[in-house]
Amino acid sequence: MTDSNNMQPGFAQAYPQLAWWVKNQGWIEMGYDERNESFIRVLDPGGMPWEGDYRYSTIDEAFAHAEAAVARFRREVLGKAGPLRCFRWLY
Repeated sequence: MTDSNNMQPGFAQAYPQLAWWVKNQGWIEMGYDERNESFIRVLDPGGMPWEGDYRYSTIDEAFAHAEAAVARFRREVLGKAGPLRCFRWLY
């Protein structure tokens, strides 16, 4: 796992919502395995609140999809309340 305090500035600038997520809320997984049908997943201690599509044309496309999902989560679920723990938000 990567130390989020040492995250490269380029990533945080390109994907500020994902950088926030990793620093404050949970982690992101990418890749295929026998348990998941998605290429990219957003997780926290409560589970997997969001999973992406099975395939993407590029890594940037996958990150952009996850970025939009985390932005929506922050808007609709967190509001100004700050990080939550152990939630379930899958759409």
